[in-house]
Amino acid sequence: MESFTRMSDTSDSSDKTDDRSIVSANRRTFMGAVGAITGASALGGSALANDDGSETELSGGDSRSGDAHNAIVVIPDGAGQAHISGARYLKAWREDPEEFPLNITPDGTSLNVDRAEQIGGMSTQPDDPDQLITDSAAAGTAMATGTKIYSGAISGIGTEENFTPVRTILEAAHDAGMATGLVTTTEITHATPAKFASHVPDRGMGEEIARQYVENATVDVLLGGGKHHFDPEEREDGEDLIACAQEQGYQYVETDDELDSVDSRKVLGLFGSETDRSTHMSYYVDREYVGDTDEPDLVDMTEMAIETLSKCDNGFFLMIESGRVDHQGHAHDNAITHEQLECDEVFGTVLDYVEDPSTPETFAMQVADHETGGMSLGADAYDMDWEAIDNIRASLEYLDDAMDDYQGTDEVAELIEKRTGLELSYGELMDATGGQLTDVLNARTQMGWSSDSHTAEEVPAYAHGPNAEFFGRYFDNTEVSVGIADVLGLEFEPGQEIDYEYQE
Repeated sequence: MESFTRMSDTSDSSDKTDDRSIVSANRRTFMGAVGAITGASALGGSALANDDGSETELSGGDSRSGDAHNAIVVIPDGAGQAHISGARYLKAWREDPEEFPLNITPDGTSLNVDRAEQIGGMSTQPDDPDQLITDSAAAGTAMATGTKIYSGAISGIGTEENFTPVRTILEAAHDAGMATGLVTTTEITHATPAKFASHVPDRGMGEEIARQYVENATVDVLLGGGKHHFDPEEREDGEDLIACAQEQGYQYVETDDELDSVDSRKVLGLFGSETDRSTHMSYYVDREYVGDTDEPDLVDMTEMAIETLSKCDNGFFLMIESGRVDHQGHAHDNAITHEQLECDEVFGTVLDYVEDPSTPETFAMQVADHETGGMSLGADAYDMDWEAIDNIRASLEYLDDAMDDYQGTDEVAELIEKRTGLELSYGELMDATGGQLTDVLNARTQMGWSSDSHTAEEVPAYAHGPNAEFFGRYFDNTEVSVGIADVLGLEFEPGQEIDYEYQE
């Protein structure tokens, strides 16, 4: 079997000058994800081949007649056009600071999204005559089910009091005998992954979403944060969903090393920092530079998911979310460009798989569910400090928490210089210690924000592979699942009501 490789960052976290790229010289071989589904092709029907020689049966059968064998959707939650441009500018600065910004041209600095065959735009509004701005649950439900719903609902129609579950594109793929996967840097029960494989009237029902994942077992690979919704010591009902998942045939992992050693075709991975696995995974800059974490990065999770799911003879559907882009938009954290650039590397990994000659026909797209923060590249001046943005080595969340443990302004100044490369003036230091660190850092970099929440902006979409032209235009978010169902040859009806019971 052929293999392809990707580069991973192993640079010293304290180095602010030599590390100019997310990737570096060490390489990790990406085996098994390319093409010929070794060990599964002899199975026929709907089964996954395990490394020990056993088989994991899937429901349904392969009666599809679409143009693609697989489909992969990458969702940078909350990313608008400014986020994409910000990632490009950061990459251009890193590649050639002396030529910057003249190297920000189509021939100068390219992102992986530029490799997409089709570029379009998507609407994001929810099903609400009084509300133009959506949340992730409503936007994602439209993308996953082909029908709109009120903000806060997960894959259903109606009202919170009269909620009716509807079938998702992932469930249609599962019913056709395909393998399925959900990968995210947020809690795995968060709105974006949840909408593909659960049905609840309120996105806050994390424990119920986790229960549905495990009991339904429609998702073969589940990777993200949020262990507390599976842990018997933290669940209100005391149910041990991790043990239940293992009984269902899932291999359970918590660290990057354990992820590397996966030998099952059904995997539940719940990651977080070594001190807290209960909530979201760490931000990219905290994972890379702060330490105190044994989490995998999003590219590693993507590679593992593709490698595992590609062993299904009937193809696979995979959703990958760079979920913390949204959180940094809410926080007005200018480390967001680092998070977005990691997402672009993920899309590049996906396209490397899609374009490998031995890979079966695979459709891939990247599209956000909405924009967050009203991010702008420029605020009150005509220049921005991209050297300062590049030098960021911690999230605002980390800095705010760390400042509580430091005594005196000198220690705070040292912390901020170490993690941002900025020497603050006395006035800036007073503002930072007075709770205005966000404003200080944004004033220095000249990154602007118009909202603490989501906005009504359309979002850019990038499509590659069979049927990519379907998305090379302005389209509604309800058309995402329709286009994917068509290219995979799935029996799928937008808004199809299903006989499904959920627990309050």
